[in-house]
Amino acid sequence: MKATRKTIPTLVEQREPFSNDSHTLRGMVNPSGSQMSSFLSKDTTSQLNEDEKSRLRIDTDTEGIAYLVVSYETPIAWETKKGHIYKVSQKFSQTTSQHKGLLYLFHPKG
Repeated sequence: MKATRKTIPTLVEQREPFSNDSHTLRGMVNPSGSQMSSFLSKDTTSQLNEDEKSRLRIDTDTEGIAYLVVSYETPIAWETKKGHIYKVSQKFSQTTSQHKGLLYLFHPKG
């Protein structure tokens, strides 16, 4: 679904797949193993530091990823299949920081 700055928080809250007009911000439901491998690869354009990449790898391997939000090609937040939420804390570009700001409704369901 095409999303706008206005609709993204609700789409994230409802765990709906989306992409903004420039395809720089995406929400993915049950990303495939190959997609997750590319985000965890050393060759990817992902800018995650080693601690946050390790957290994503552990969550992928132990619980599986149910919902993933990606800015450019960098994971910035995810929910595991057991319902655990993780938001990346490191700083990025101004645009990615704005993307992270749209995640204010991304919290555990229930």
